[in-house]
Amino acid sequence: MMECKTSIATEKVPELKRVVKATWYQCFFQTLVVLVFVVLGLESIFALAGVGEEEYLKPDPVLGFAPMPNKHVNKKDEGLGQAQYNEYGLPEPALPLDKPANTYRIAVIGDSFVEALQVERKDTFCYRLGQALEKKYPGTHFEVMNFGVAGYNLGQMYLRMKTLAFKFHPDMVLLPVRSDTTFVLRPTPAIGLTTARPYFFADGKGQLSVDYTVYKTWLRTSAGRRMQMTGWLREHSHIWGVVSVAVQQLLGWQQGLVEGTKAWGAAVTNKQTAFAGTTDTANKMQSTTNDATVAAPKTFKIGNTVVSSKSYYDARDKGIRYFWPIVDAIISAIQKECITQNCRLVMVQLPGAGGITNPLETAMFKQTADRLGIPFADNTAALAKHPVNKVYYQIHFTPLGHELYTKQIESFVGQNLYSKAVKP
Repeated sequence: MMECKTSIATEKVPELKRVVKATWYQCFFQTLVVLVFVVLGLESIFALAGVGEEEYLKPDPVLGFAPMPNKHVNKKDEGLGQAQYNEYGLPEPALPLDKPANTYRIAVIGDSFVEALQVERKDTFCYRLGQALEKKYPGTHFEVMNFGVAGYNLGQMYLRMKTLAFKFHPDMVLLPVRSDTTFVLRPTPAIGLTTARPYFFADGKGQLSVDYTVYKTWLRTSAGRRMQMTGWLREHSHIWGVVSVAVQQLLGWQQGLVEGTKAWGAAVTNKQTAFAGTTDTANKMQSTTNDATVAAPKTFKIGNTVVSSKSYYDARDKGIRYFWPIVDAIISAIQKECITQNCRLVMVQLPGAGGITNPLETAMFKQTADRLGIPFADNTAALAKHPVNKVYYQIHFTPLGHELYTKQIESFVGQNLYSKAVKP
């Protein structure tokens, strides 16, 4: 029997490719790479836009808090101001510690009025003073160095002068004392970094002692620990800065609802002292000066409490007298350090928040300065002749305020440039 063979045409079946599933660590790595690019992109965009640059203070074991070195700051809370802090934490260009030849250096120590982050650097009275002295005394280069830090009390100014300013070998220390300087020396519980200050006490002989209890206690709170743990982010991350400001705005809004102001973006911590209310209240409570008198209302509110003018001023004056031995001891210590460094100390009066003056405190500053042989000038009466809303934002000087203040102190500073330090 014949075997019949059939040939079947066979097609080559393509081999199916095996699908490889990504492992969890590959997914994690890819996600991480994407996140890194997103973060870097946002950081670059925020840096170019100048946002997230408002935080610039960090805890400091000696000063309580101090500006971050090499930090660019862009403040928008009152005016619009920018500053590039140098390696020493000064809102100045890079400066050598050794003073160049034919240079006269003035170290200005103070608080936020001196720091002046509400305006551009060329508009501050420190910069303007340097420019004015250059024109008045050709042939000498003047460096007016800004050592001001927001929230500093008089004792912190003394420590900043002693630990940093003297490294630059200044010829003069200019100490602008603000109205209500006395009350910032009063120990208070720390509610934030800028209230976690060192506090100062004086014994019966006028000897100073420094107490860090409030500062150390605050560092152990949840807020203090959080700030220490996020120190790198606060110093280097614009994203963190944006989130931080947003949280502050939210807290301010909540506070505004509680207080009935209903203002989005209300300040988290209004500038207050033990004897003063908010800025709006402060603007209504202008005191008398030598050349101008503004009538104070019979009653006003501090928070939700109605108080009389008489009780307010009685309490304020009593507080000044009570804390004055500490003020006197700190100014004496500043003078002694300046004499040791062969440096001239000069004092000028600054107004308080929004132009508030304090006649008793000013008189006592003058009395202490006269006793110690320190030149002292009070030019706040001349400033009071100008409209408050032109000279001040809410609290601090506008560019016009800085210009007017420079004109008031320029001649006085010039008269004391080459005077020798006087021993008390």
